[in-house]
Amino acid sequence: MDDFYHIVQTDAAAGRFSAVIRFNKDHAIFKGHFPGSPVVPGVCMIRLVHELMEAGRSVKLKLSSADNIKFLAVIDPREISDVSVNVDYTLRENRYQVQASIFFRQVVYFKLKGIFTII
Repeated sequence: MDDFYHIVQTDAAAGRFSAVIRFNKDHAIFKGHFPGSPVVPGVCMIRLVHELMEAGRSVKLKLSSADNIKFLAVIDPREISDVSVNVDYTLRENRYQVQASIFFRQVVYFKLKGIFTII
């Protein structure tokens, strides 16, 4: 996702990690999604969790299934540049069962429950 976001802070413990990320409000994706009213695309939120899982676990992954994906509110990068990402996971064989959320203060923007498989 090129220069779409930067990791500001991370914290990890067994079976969980969190990060604060900062969106680049000037990224080219916001010129088309949507002109004059930019919002973070849902697919980019999924990809963000994917990339953080790969970086945090030092493995290549693919999203094998998603039991539940909820887009609960829009993120306008002009108003909200920093968001928190929480990921809880368990590893069984070569599959991570993941529950993730993206939020800022009391507003939850995104939730994902799914399986990432090591490739």
